[in-house]
Amino acid sequence: MQTGDRVWVTAEPNGYLTSRRPRTDRICGCWPRHAIGPFLSILKTEAPWQRYERIVLVHAVRRVADLGYRRLVDELLERRPGQLQFVPFVSRESTGFALTGRIPEAIADGRLEAHAGLRLSPDDSTVMICGNSGMIATRSRCWSSAGSGATGAASRVT
Repeated sequence: MQTGDRVWVTAEPNGYLTSRRPRTDRICGCWPRHAIGPFLSILKTEAPWQRYERIVLVHAVRRVADLGYRRLVDELLERRPGQLQFVPFVSRESTGFALTGRIPEAIADGRLEAHAGLRLSPDDSTVMICGNSGMIATRSRCWSSAGSGATGAASRVT
């Protein structure tokens, strides 16, 4: 793709990063660094709010300064109190508000579910995982061993 090339964008989403998932009560989206952007685009529409009773947005970064899209996340939290929960992870700094470490470990030891105040199970929860194929495989194994039955899809942009 070159600068100035035409891009065709359809009105209907498709592929793995859509809100067209099996019907569950809750959805938990786990996003590294700036990969949170596409999921936030979905959250700006009405579809997920009508489909899910509760949405847990998990955003993992290295440093607090990497928590992008804060203004949009705060707007969504204000518009959807009780329905949206934001769970930030910061792996290389200590904060008073974010979980420390990495998502797979927090899944395995139960910290993510404890912090979110819910039990994610395949009966009532959908888990969307974004990242490179190795990260998705690790997180999927953690969710599966924790009993969530989560699956994920990988994409790579170079």
